[in-house]
Amino acid sequence: MVGYDELLSEVVDAISNSRAELVSRTNSLAVELFWQVGRSILARQENVGYGGAVVEQLAVDLSVRFPGQRAWAPRNLWYMRRFASAWSPSEILHSRVQNLSWTHHRTLLEGVDDHQARAWYAETAHKHRWSVRLLAAQIRDQLYERRGQAPSNLRGNSPGPSR
Repeated sequence: MVGYDELLSEVVDAISNSRAELVSRTNSLAVELFWQVGRSILARQENVGYGGAVVEQLAVDLSVRFPGQRAWAPRNLWYMRRFASAWSPSEILHSRVQNLSWTHHRTLLEGVDDHQARAWYAETAHKHRWSVRLLAAQIRDQLYERRGQAPSNLRGNSPGPSR
């Protein structure tokens, strides 16, 4: 059939692109959801005075309502709470932060306490498409703290970025 290979190629590309977009959108929605869940927990604990036991009970109840979903384990709910505390609504809803996977976010929460450093790692991980393993390695190696400290070949061996 004349032109069939082109047709096949077009359809395969459309399917591949659609799948990639679906994964990206699903990930963004999950990150937004986890932030909202964390925000709800945080707000209740601050406004109503719920203690840590509410997270444990919420995990039990959500696991009953949504069986087989590991997202609602107590440890993950605690991460969601920390996640909501770590990022403002505008950072979650209107930035590239939401495009990182939940595992990326957990890695950031575990390894970076400083907000500015966490934002830099998040932006850089997104920009360079770092895997979770590479992000963890960069955090462990303190890349944020070491930026601009490498010797420059342009101005001898003095530290700092060249102009």
